[in-house]
Amino acid sequence: MYDCARTLIELPEASPGSFCKVSNEAEKPNKRFLICDHSLCSYKFYHIIYLKPKQIASDEQFDNGNWYCPSCLCRVCKIDRDDEQIILCDGCDEGYHLYCLTPPLTSVPEG
Repeated sequence: MYDCARTLIELPEASPGSFCKVSNEAEKPNKRFLICDHSLCSYKFYHIIYLKPKQIASDEQFDNGNWYCPSCLCRVCKIDRDDEQIILCDGCDEGYHLYCLTPPLTSVPEG
């Protein structure tokens, strides 16, 4: 069961010139960003309205103090580790550990 009350998150202000990865629009008072805490994230900013509830507040991310975007956190195990083993899906742009795929991959595919 999903508890929408858990998604009330104190949102920091984004720096000027920051644009949403999905809409390519700046943050506005009625369209706030979640900001990925991964230090190497190339996307960083997401308007909340473009994220699924589980992408905003999964059980694994709840109460850990950091939020990781769909491209930085494995969508299978939802654990932030082994960054060099995460690949992005060409279709949905979400991240997956090579070893969490079915069947698991042993190396990053070319392209």
